[in-house]
Amino acid sequence: MEADETLALGFGRSTFRFAAEPGEISDVAHLAGRRIATSYQRVVADHLRAADAPAATAVDVLLRRLQGVLVARRYVLMDYDVPVALADAAGAVTPGLESPTISPLADPSWVAVRAMVPRGSTNRIMGELYDLGARAILVTDIHACRL
Repeated sequence: MEADETLALGFGRSTFRFAAEPGEISDVAHLAGRRIATSYQRVVADHLRAADAPAATAVDVLLRRLQGVLVARRYVLMDYDVPVALADAAGAVTPGLESPTISPLADPSWVAVRAMVPRGSTNRIMGELYDLGARAILVTDIHACRL
């Protein structure tokens, strides 16, 4: 039996096998109601769901956590200050995943902007923002997130 890749983690390769006493299990359907131990919860759960057998628990939580780490590796958090008159233009440069966060500053003619941006575009975006008039441009690593 060959496993399909569910989520590319960017490292390692492995395979898995079902093991039982000889003659005890001849079909995946025979796993219904049995306790299953695995290090590959998502792979096994998907396979068992497809075979209408009960899936291992907490698989969705684990998958969301792993996806959060993978997304965090692809993005950084960018913060900067920009004059209010340029906020829309700056937001077009850093649209974020949904929309940038724009907050007022003590000086009412300026706002603070925060958005997730692709890690590989960081320097280009910083240059565009600076040329536009943004200042105090900060970039912070993201360790995990949920989308």
